Amino acid sequence: MATAKKLTDNHLTCVICTEVFTDPATLQCNHTFCKSCLLKYTKTQPEAVQAKSIPCPSCRQLTKVTTPDSPVEEWVSHLKPSHVIQGLMDDFKPGAEAADANVCSVCKTQGKTTPATSWCSVCDEVFCDGCLKMHNIMPMSRDHDVVDVSDATKRKPRHRFMCKTHKDKQIELFCKDCRIAICHTCCSIEHRKCDDVDTLDNMTPLVREHLSNQN
Repeated sequence: MATAKKLTDNHLTCVICTEVFTDPATLQCNHTFCKSCLLKYTKTQPEAVQAKSIPCPSCRQLTKVTTPDSPVEEWVSHLKPSHVIQGLMDDFKPGAEAADANVCSVCKTQGKTTPATSWCSVCDEVFCDGCLKMHNIMPMSRDHDVVDVSDATKRKPRHRFMCKTHKDKQIELFCKDCRIAICHTCCSIEHRKCDDVDTLDNMTPLVREHLSNQN
């Protein structure tokens, strides 16, 4: 997820430690830092400590503490991240992308977060056990290659060529009579009188060359 990485790099990284925020705190100037980093920095600024304020490492503006009589260690603990930063942290925190990738694709469209157990290399989608059963009985997908979702070494999606006539259908056949790659709908409508139609897998060298010239 490129967007998540960009947001993390540009908006969720502490300029002091250059890492993603850990327990972020936002000052009155709207600059945000890790609380531990901000505390360490504040302790190096005796004038700010004397003024009962937390200095901003970026713009030097002072933020008056709400409990000046408490120890310096407690000043930063009362600060909270801005609503924007907190929202971004919730949506794009490290690991969110990986966790999302292991949620059943079908269940996710229904607002559910069912853990995925299998991955289809043709659909390039992950499924839970229940949705996989539906996937495996559908005529268009029951012959797809499915592996365990944890087997990352096999998670290499096939390049899918879509039919130009029936744009929602995948090209899976090759008509040797017409020398053209077709989908199942094309086969049943336009090529039903053809004598020699084979699967794409059996005609890979010839089909790949044909498809490359088409696209």
